[in-house]
Amino acid sequence: MLRHLGYVAIALSIDAPTNRTCRLRNATPARLRALIAENLPNLERVLAYNVTLDVRLYRITSDIVPFASHPVNRLEWWAEFAPSLAHLGRIIRQHGMRVSMSRPVHRPELVNPAVASAAADEVVWHVRFLDALGVGDDARIVIHIGSIAGGREAAIARFAHRLGRPRAAARVLRHLARATGSRRST
Repeated sequence: MLRHLGYVAIALSIDAPTNRTCRLRNATPARLRALIAENLPNLERVLAYNVTLDVRLYRITSDIVPFASHPVNRLEWWAEFAPSLAHLGRIIRQHGMRVSMSRPVHRPELVNPAVASAAADEVVWHVRFLDALGVGDDARIVIHIGSIAGGREAAIARFAHRLGRPRAAARVLRHLARATGSRRST
């Protein structure tokens, strides 16, 4: 039984990609809708595969909703795909899985004022996805928050400040898991 062992994003043993995307120039509402409509059923296939192997820990790819935080994606995907997302969440809860989301592709640097707003949007959409699944506050978003210049505590304080938006900050912080893997960033 692999209750404490899992994997990130891609189940190589089955043909069920959950990271179908497109180039930005091709990202029309219809194309994005079609990609999400492919990715979500494939996530269900991956979850079913995990159930057969009794894998209870799985990190969902950040590419599951293409361009989720980008202005080109004007879809209210969380509402449009609410029944599918709720169904996926029921599968996760029914089988006692723990899920997280892989760190955003662009590694948001919330401590960098030049990109803080876009980075916060990137993190917030992950929270929206986990909330739409209804998987609870123990689901995590694993991110690097940036440089540790001035010390780790200073970096964490900058992160909280840059996240801004008090309501969003509260939602994000309940799902946040800080990745560590470097002596220069946290």
